[in-house]
Amino acid sequence: MASANNRNWHTAARWKSFLATQAVVDVRLGWQGEPAQALIALHARRSADSIARFHRAHPDRPLALVLTGTDLYRDIDWDRAAQHSLEFASHLVVLQDEGTRRLSEAQRAKSRVIVQSATRVVRRDKSQRHFDFVAVGHLRDEKDPLTLMQAARRLVDPGAIRIVHIGAALDAALGDEAQATMAACPHYRWLGGLPPAATRRWIALPWIN
Repeated sequence: MASANNRNWHTAARWKSFLATQAVVDVRLGWQGEPAQALIALHARRSADSIARFHRAHPDRPLALVLTGTDLYRDIDWDRAAQHSLEFASHLVVLQDEGTRRLSEAQRAKSRVIVQSATRVVRRDKSQRHFDFVAVGHLRDEKDPLTLMQAARRLVDPGAIRIVHIGAALDAALGDEAQATMAACPHYRWLGGLPPAATRRWIALPWIN
Protein backbone atom coordinates (compact mmCIF):
# COMPACT_ATOMS: atom_id res chain seq x y z
CA MET A 1 0.00 0.00 0.00
CA ALA A 2 1.26 3.50 -0.73
CA SER A 3 0.08 6.97 0.10
CA ALA A 4 -0.65 8.85 -3.12
CA ASN A 5 1.53 11.93 -2.83
CA ASN A 6 4.34 13.34 -4.90
CA ARG A 7 7.07 11.75 -2.82
CA ASN A 8 5.94 8.30 -1.72
CA TRP A 9 3.99 7.26 -4.78
CA HIS A 10 7.17 7.04 -6.86
CA THR A 11 8.77 4.89 -4.17
CA ALA A 12 5.79 2.52 -4.19
CA ALA A 13 5.93 2.20 -7.97
CA ARG A 14 9.65 1.43 -7.92
CA TRP A 15 9.29 -1.18 -5.20
CA LYS A 16 6.47 -2.81 -7.13
CA SER A 17 8.77 -3.23 -10.11
CA PHE A 18 11.45 -4.80 -7.89
CA LEU A 19 9.01 -7.24 -6.27
CA ALA A 20 7.03 -8.13 -9.38
CA THR A 21 9.31 -11.07 -10.17
CA GLN A 22 8.63 -12.59 -6.76
CA ALA A 23 4.94 -11.91 -6.14
CA VAL A 24 1.75 -10.34 -7.43
CA VAL A 25 1.92 -6.75 -6.21
CA ASP A 26 -1.00 -4.33 -6.05
CA VAL A 27 -0.41 -0.65 -5.23
CA ARG A 28 -3.37 1.01 -3.52
CA LEU A 29 -4.20 4.17 -1.62
CA GLY A 30 -5.29 2.07 1.34
CA TRP A 31 -6.08 -1.50 2.38
CA GLN A 32 -9.82 -2.09 2.72
CA GLY A 33 -9.87 -5.85 3.24
CA GLU A 34 -8.79 -7.10 -0.19
CA PRO A 35 -7.08 -10.53 -0.25
CA ALA A 36 -3.41 -10.11 0.65
CA GLN A 37 -0.73 -12.37 2.03
CA ALA A 38 1.37 -9.43 3.21
CA LEU A 39 1.21 -5.66 3.45
CA ILE A 40 3.96 -3.13 2.77
CA ALA A 41 2.96 0.31 3.99
CA LEU A 42 4.65 3.64 3.40
CA HIS A 43 4.34 6.27 6.14
CA ALA A 44 3.44 5.34 9.71
CA ARG A 45 0.88 8.10 10.26
CA ARG A 46 -0.79 8.38 6.86
CA SER A 47 -1.08 4.60 6.53
CA ALA A 48 -2.10 4.07 10.16
CA ASP A 49 -5.72 3.08 9.42
CA SER A 50 -4.71 0.47 6.85
CA ILE A 51 -1.97 -0.88 9.11
CA ALA A 52 -4.34 -1.24 12.07
CA ARG A 53 -7.02 -2.81 9.88
CA PHE A 54 -4.63 -5.36 8.38
CA HIS A 55 -3.14 -6.20 11.78
CA ARG A 56 -6.58 -6.89 13.24
CA ALA A 57 -7.60 -9.04 10.28
CA HIS A 58 -4.32 -10.92 9.87
CA PRO A 59 -2.19 -10.63 13.03
CA ASP A 60 0.15 -13.44 11.90
CA ARG A 61 0.83 -12.21 8.37
CA PRO A 62 3.87 -10.07 7.42
CA LEU A 63 3.29 -6.35 7.77
CA ALA A 64 6.26 -4.24 6.70
CA LEU A 65 6.30 -0.52 7.42
CA VAL A 66 8.66 1.72 5.44
CA LEU A 67 9.45 4.73 7.61
CA THR A 68 9.72 8.07 5.83
CA GLY A 69 11.73 11.05 7.00
CA THR A 70 8.55 12.68 8.27
CA ASP A 71 7.88 9.58 10.35
CA LEU A 72 11.35 9.39 11.87
CA TYR A 73 11.95 13.05 12.59
CA ARG A 74 8.46 14.22 13.54
CA ASP A 75 5.43 11.93 13.72
CA ILE A 76 6.66 8.99 15.82
CA ASP A 77 7.61 11.37 18.62
CA TRP A 78 4.08 12.58 19.28
CA ASP A 79 1.46 10.99 17.02
CA ARG A 80 -0.25 8.01 18.66
CA ALA A 81 -1.45 6.56 15.36
CA ALA A 82 2.12 6.54 14.04
CA GLN A 83 3.35 4.96 17.26
CA HIS A 84 0.71 2.24 16.98
CA SER A 85 1.87 1.55 13.43
CA LEU A 86 5.35 0.82 14.78
CA GLU A 87 3.87 -1.61 17.27
CA PHE A 88 1.70 -3.41 14.72
CA ALA A 89 4.41 -3.83 12.08
CA SER A 90 6.24 -7.14 12.00
CA HIS A 91 9.05 -5.54 9.99
CA LEU A 92 10.36 -1.96 9.88
CA VAL A 93 12.37 -0.48 7.01
CA VAL A 94 14.46 2.68 7.20
CA LEU A 95 16.16 4.19 4.16
CA GLN A 96 19.48 5.20 5.72
CA ASP A 97 21.69 3.92 8.54
CA GLU A 98 21.12 6.84 10.90
CA GLY A 99 17.37 6.16 10.83
CA THR A 100 17.72 3.28 13.27
CA ARG A 101 18.91 5.74 15.94
CA ARG A 102 15.34 7.05 16.13
CA LEU A 103 13.98 3.62 17.08
CA SER A 104 13.77 1.85 20.41
CA GLU A 105 15.81 -1.30 21.04
CA ALA A 106 12.76 -3.49 20.37
CA GLN A 107 11.99 -1.63 17.16
CA ARG A 108 15.59 -1.86 15.95
CA ALA A 109 15.43 -5.63 16.42
CA LYS A 110 12.76 -5.87 13.71
CA SER A 111 14.20 -3.18 11.45
CA ARG A 112 16.33 -3.29 8.31
CA VAL A 113 18.12 -0.57 6.36
CA ILE A 114 17.37 -0.57 2.63
CA VAL A 115 19.22 2.27 0.92
CA GLN A 116 17.41 3.74 -2.07
CA SER A 117 19.09 2.83 -5.34
CA ALA A 118 19.77 4.92 -8.43
CA THR A 119 21.76 4.59 -11.59
CA ARG A 120 25.14 6.27 -11.50
CA VAL A 121 25.38 9.95 -12.40
CA VAL A 122 28.72 10.92 -13.93
CA ARG A 123 29.87 14.52 -13.61
CA ARG A 124 30.83 15.96 -17.00
CA ASP A 125 32.43 19.23 -15.97
CA LYS A 126 35.91 19.31 -14.49
CA SER A 127 35.95 22.85 -13.20
CA GLN A 128 38.88 23.65 -10.94
CA ARG A 129 37.62 27.17 -10.18
CA HIS A 130 34.33 26.41 -8.45
CA PHE A 131 32.78 23.86 -6.14
CA ASP A 132 29.21 23.18 -7.30
CA PHE A 133 26.65 22.05 -4.73
CA VAL A 134 23.28 20.64 -5.77
CA ALA A 135 20.49 20.32 -3.17
CA VAL A 136 17.34 18.39 -4.08
CA GLY A 137 14.21 18.54 -1.93
CA HIS A 138 10.84 20.26 -1.91
CA LEU A 139 10.64 23.50 0.02
CA ARG A 140 8.75 22.55 3.15
CA ASP A 141 9.45 22.96 6.83
CA GLU A 142 10.50 19.32 7.40
CA LYS A 143 13.34 19.72 4.88
CA ASP A 144 14.56 22.92 6.57
CA PRO A 145 15.52 24.66 3.28
CA LEU A 146 16.19 27.91 5.17
CA THR A 147 19.45 26.43 6.45
CA LEU A 148 20.73 26.15 2.88
CA MET A 149 19.58 29.67 2.01
CA GLN A 150 21.16 31.12 5.13
CA ALA A 151 24.39 29.33 4.32
CA ALA A 152 24.35 30.83 0.82
CA ARG A 153 24.02 34.32 2.30
CA ARG A 154 26.89 33.75 4.74
CA LEU A 155 29.52 32.42 2.36
CA VAL A 156 32.81 34.18 2.99
CA ASP A 157 34.01 33.57 -0.57
CA PRO A 158 30.83 33.20 -2.67
CA GLY A 159 32.86 33.09 -5.88
CA ALA A 160 34.27 29.66 -4.97
CA ILE A 161 30.96 27.90 -4.28
CA ARG A 162 27.88 27.79 -6.49
CA ILE A 163 24.57 26.34 -5.26
CA VAL A 164 21.72 24.88 -7.30
CA HIS A 165 18.52 24.25 -5.31
CA ILE A 166 15.84 22.01 -6.85
CA GLY A 167 12.39 21.48 -5.36
CA ALA A 168 8.84 22.78 -5.56
CA ALA A 169 7.70 25.41 -3.05
CA LEU A 170 5.15 23.45 -1.02
CA ASP A 171 5.22 26.39 1.39
CA ALA A 172 4.68 29.70 -0.42
CA ALA A 173 6.67 31.62 2.19
CA LEU A 174 9.69 29.39 1.61
CA GLY A 175 9.34 29.99 -2.13
CA ASP A 176 9.42 33.73 -1.48
CA GLU A 177 12.54 33.31 0.63
CA ALA A 178 14.21 31.29 -2.12
CA GLN A 179 13.42 34.05 -4.62
CA ALA A 180 14.85 36.65 -2.25
CA THR A 181 17.98 34.59 -1.67
CA MET A 182 18.49 34.17 -5.39
CA ALA A 183 18.17 37.92 -5.90
CA ALA A 184 20.68 38.64 -3.15
CA CYS A 185 23.13 35.85 -3.98
CA PRO A 186 24.19 35.34 -7.62
CA HIS A 187 25.87 32.08 -6.61
CA TYR A 188 22.51 30.59 -5.51
CA ARG A 189 19.96 29.36 -8.10
CA TRP A 190 16.55 27.99 -7.18
CA LEU A 191 14.96 26.10 -10.08
CA GLY A 192 11.67 25.01 -8.52
CA GLY A 193 10.36 21.48 -9.03
CA LEU A 194 11.82 19.45 -11.90
CA PRO A 195 11.12 15.95 -13.32
CA PRO A 196 13.56 13.21 -12.18
CA ALA A 197 15.46 13.10 -15.49
CA ALA A 198 16.02 16.85 -15.48
CA THR A 199 17.06 16.78 -11.84
CA ARG A 200 19.69 14.14 -12.60
CA ARG A 201 21.02 16.23 -15.47
CA TRP A 202 21.49 19.15 -13.10
CA ILE A 203 23.31 16.88 -10.65
CA ALA A 204 25.69 15.88 -13.43
CA LEU A 205 26.08 19.35 -14.97
CA PRO A 206 25.07 21.94 -12.34
CA TRP A 207 25.91 25.22 -14.09
CA ILE A 208 26.18 24.09 -17.70
CA ASN A 209 22.45 23.36 -18.19
